Amino acid sequence: MAILRTNKIYLPHGKDNAVIDYREEGDSFHTITAQHIDPILEEAYLHRQYAGDGFSKGRNMQKVATIPQIEFLLHPELAYDEKALIKFLKGEGRKYCTVTKGIG
Repeated sequence: MAILRTNKIYLPHGKDNAVIDYREEGDSFHTITAQHIDPILEEAYLHRQYAGDGFSKGRNMQKVATIPQIEFLLHPELAYDEKALIKFLKGEGRKYCTVTKGIG
């Protein structure tokens, strides 16, 4: 079962997504996809500025990150492995965090 859910699985056919190149190799089809992540980085930054550290009104849920879809194409394990996700958010994915306090 996936630990993350998205309603934007339509990559690469979104307004901020594009297929740069593709090639066929036998039965395989390879694409090079790009995504404009500036709006996502801006959203994460704005969330970090708000008080409450991402908690809902009832404080029973917390938004910890806004991760671009392209990262799930590059690191598919993030959707299924909680430890890999936490390691990613503490490292190279820190820029996507919407919270100011510790992750994991």
